[in-house]
Amino acid sequence: MVVDASAMVDVLTGQPLRERLIEVLLDGQAALHAPALLDVEVVSAARRLELAGSVAAQRAGQLLDDFAEFGISRHPLPSLTARVWALRDWARVADAYYVSLAEALDAPLLTTDLRLARTVRDRDVVEVVDLDDR
Repeated sequence: MVVDASAMVDVLTGQPLRERLIEVLLDGQAALHAPALLDVEVVSAARRLELAGSVAAQRAGQLLDDFAEFGISRHPLPSLTARVWALRDWARVADAYYVSLAEALDAPLLTTDLRLARTVRDRDVVEVVDLDDR
């Protein structure tokens, strides 16, 4: 399963879908994968939350420690770049890295970004994990 930054940040910050996301992430049936970009996006989100005063500096650091515990396999960006470029007309570059990795691994994509999920489903590019499917 390919995990995007929106899903990870929602898990780490206790958003409403947190319990369902944790259930999906930790069910043990699928290895977790992400483009190396995931780290940049999660650290950036933690910093934004800290700067906005949404979380204290110590909590932001704890988010990053918690993130490290998930054991997600990171994949180098250069191997995905050609496909990312091909997806540029309908996907933001960052999103296209997750989509292209899911394609390459023939794996479902876990995202809480509704726009991305809808676009990927509409184009039938890869499977998107249905978080309402209990």
